[in-house]
Amino acid sequence: MTDQRQHILIIKLGALGDFVMQMDHVQAIHAAWPDAHITFMTSKAFVPFVKCLDWVDEIIVDTHPRLNLKQWYVICKRCIADKKWDFIFDLQNSRRTRERYFSLVRFFTPFSFKWCSYNKNKPLRVRSVEKHQRFSLGKMTTSEMPLDLKPVDLSFCKGKQENFHLLPKEKFVLFIPGCSAKHPYKKWPVQSYVALAKMLEEKNIPVVVLGTSMEAMEIDSICAQTHALSFKDKASLLDIPALADKTLCVIGNDTGPVHMACLCHTHGIVLFGGQTAKSAQKLPNVVNIIRDNIADITPEEVYEVFNKMDKG
Repeated sequence: MTDQRQHILIIKLGALGDFVMQMDHVQAIHAAWPDAHITFMTSKAFVPFVKCLDWVDEIIVDTHPRLNLKQWYVICKRCIADKKWDFIFDLQNSRRTRERYFSLVRFFTPFSFKWCSYNKNKPLRVRSVEKHQRFSLGKMTTSEMPLDLKPVDLSFCKGKQENFHLLPKEKFVLFIPGCSAKHPYKKWPVQSYVALAKMLEEKNIPVVVLGTSMEAMEIDSICAQTHALSFKDKASLLDIPALADKTLCVIGNDTGPVHMACLCHTHGIVLFGGQTAKSAQKLPNVVNIIRDNIADITPEEVYEVFNKMDKG
């Protein structure tokens, strides 16, 4: 018996901040086609996250091929072009997916399909390709597809919570001071975090600092100068929603773990420089503080915002 369901491929590779902030699109696709067979293509790092979506039927790991022609062949032909898709949702919409993947799939596939590209704050851009044979471009028309986007709640991710017994018994403020090494302009100065931690400690509010060994310098420095608890390498990405649930507020730079925590309805204060201000989330539980130079944001300013939050 053949599978009569519609077949949908969702492509979302990273980075983490973009990944979690586009979960509203992923959620909307599933809501629009609840009975479809859905395959999710992502990077290896995000496979555990995708596995939490119990309605995803299959996962394809994108190996990020560059000059390796064999990998290009496997990803574009075997994983996509050889299969019949009703819709391919390109939520990555990078040059690799938008141009290379689309062009190769269009040429190799014998099947008609709709390639729907992410377009921030606008309807998806749809390229409908009509095909009757391989090794041809077929006929293409373009249109738009609006999605019914709704707020995302990532609380369905529970993680293993293996080190949660080390956390303070009472609710705490969670600092996330790291960011990609490629974007140092996103970092609020370590000494600003130190000053803010001392202000919170004066009010007997515990501080926990989250990150990995990649942020060791920032985490170790904050914890050495204050009573903040280091949670370095003690939580996975899937632990973040459960961790956020234990906080009074999450404070951090424009980085994936911060955005992930803020999508769990916890209070958040996100610090931005002018270069990435467009990434600011418009959520009722989040306050974005933006300056052309992130270093110009003062600890007193952040503390005042925190003080005004209804933390009941």
